[in-house]
Amino acid sequence: MAAAVVALAVVGGASALLLGDDADETTTGEHHRFELPRLTGDFELYESEEMPDDIAGPGGAQEGITAEGGSQGRYSTVPHDAGDDGMEMGLIGVWGEVADPERASDAMFAMFGRLVGDEAPPAGEPERVTPDGLPDEVLLRCQVFDTPEGGTDVGDAERVPVCVWADASTVGVTMFDRFTGAEGAPAPDPVTVAEAAAFTVEARDDALIPRD
Repeated sequence: MAAAVVALAVVGGASALLLGDDADETTTGEHHRFELPRLTGDFELYESEEMPDDIAGPGGAQEGITAEGGSQGRYSTVPHDAGDDGMEMGLIGVWGEVADPERASDAMFAMFGRLVGDEAPPAGEPERVTPDGLPDEVLLRCQVFDTPEGGTDVGDAERVPVCVWADASTVGVTMFDRFTGAEGAPAPDPVTVAEAAAFTVEARDDALIPRD
């Protein structure tokens, strides 16, 4: 399963879901827009793409989401050509109005599972997590996917955690993998759900900008 392909597939598949007609109602809470940070924790952005402006469809209202924009990026803790061990993070975010965060989260996990198919079967169900620093009004859930072929295109772990946050105005997805610097090295330990959740809270904090 290639991280870039999966990230692009999620955004492409999410386009009809996330950009649609106006939802009937919205949740309360502080509203933000999403912007990829250059740095978040130990991760540095090395590749990014805006969600296309011409994407539109009716599915957003069906899932209680009306998005105004979004983007996706790939991050790493070390350059991939440095020969060092490191971690990779994929970050996708959209912003607008979210009437039902739980429904939006369910839809993102279901869509992700359909897109990756047999290449990365889920290991269990999405679990709600409440790491330190997560605001009470934000729903954060994580799910682990098996990658028996040896991780993503730049990573080597045999399991990849995926986390989805949803609040009154943003929905975000993160994916994590570890990679080894040495050729032929054993597969590294996968990123744990606890680690992924903590990284996701930090990435969300760095990516959200308050709006009126």
